[in-house]
Amino acid sequence: MAKEIVFIRHSSLAIPRGVCYGVSNIDVSNNFQLEAEVLKQKLKGYKPDLVVSSPLQRCLKLAFFTFDTEPQINSDLIEVNYGEWEGRAWTDISVPGNNLWMYNNINSSPPNGESFSALKQRVVVQLKRLLDSSFDKIAVVSHGGVIRAVLSHMLKTPLNDTRIYHIHYTGFVKFIKTSEGWRLSELNSGEF
Repeated sequence: MAKEIVFIRHSSLAIPRGVCYGVSNIDVSNNFQLEAEVLKQKLKGYKPDLVVSSPLQRCLKLAFFTFDTEPQINSDLIEVNYGEWEGRAWTDISVPGNNLWMYNNINSSPPNGESFSALKQRVVVQLKRLLDSSFDKIAVVSHGGVIRAVLSHMLKTPLNDTRIYHIHYTGFVKFIKTSEGWRLSELNSGEF
């Protein structure tokens, strides 16, 4: 069984702020090298036995750079699917709360997209599989929505309350296994 697991959010993207993206395969920004170097420093030489990544290029690039190994790709750890909202400015999407809409309506989904609760269901299945694996240390490079789903499950917190955790680009959460169960040992919100 796993003893440590770290979930890392991808680096900043080559897309303007305020655009709705989830499963869109957007590339990393020009700040990638700097952000990835800072992440490596903050991880303090963390050497996982297994590296897992979302299939999107923003995660794969960070996984390769940070751990210098071939990550195991897991499509169930992809970001929420915003369906017809993908690539549109939040200001052009007529829902109350803009990007907070998902937290206030966790069981509702955008047109041809998925709900935040559906995201959590698929993420928790993968999380349990990873925690039950034979690897001691695991690193997962993924997305903000995925990390919030993990926090909700591990901390037994309602999904809509996870918006209080702001996980910046290259931010991460680390859980360790103790005699009392899984504990959040580090929440690094990142700098970018």
